[in-house]
Amino acid sequence: MPPFYDIYGFSKNRTAAFIEEFISKFTDRNSIESWPECEIHIYPNEDYGIKEKFISVNSLTEVISFGIKNPQLGFSFYLGKSKTHRDIKDIILKFTFDGYVIVGLSIEANLANGQDNKTNANKLKETLLQNPQIIDALTGIEEGPVDDFEEFMEVKKRYTTPK
Repeated sequence: MPPFYDIYGFSKNRTAAFIEEFISKFTDRNSIESWPECEIHIYPNEDYGIKEKFISVNSLTEVISFGIKNPQLGFSFYLGKSKTHRDIKDIILKFTFDGYVIVGLSIEANLANGQDNKTNANKLKETLLQNPQIIDALTGIEEGPVDDFEEFMEVKKRYTTPK
């Protein structure tokens, strides 16, 4: 499996309208509604006093609703490949433990001809930043979504500090 650029946008606007707008911009929303017999995995987090738990869901609407109604719980939900942008290999929602949301996109780090795909990653990052509800963004390689704003800024610093 090739390495991937992960492009994340951080928003303090953990609302259904914001999340739906993001999803609709990058895939066919209706085609990813059904998630029969799926579970949300809440990972334990000692910093926030959260214990591991599993929540059964059957639809993306239920995932979004649960994430909004439980701002103290953090979890990631991977939506799979975009149905409208062939280069987007995964669309990610990360509900953070501090009540925010991170939206993410993954693309292959290398083009078919072997060239670096950073230009396309940066274009997607700029597209995310065009949304005024996204307050910051980062592009990393094989970078899992973080748990809160502080961790987001730490990861961003790693990728923006000159070497």
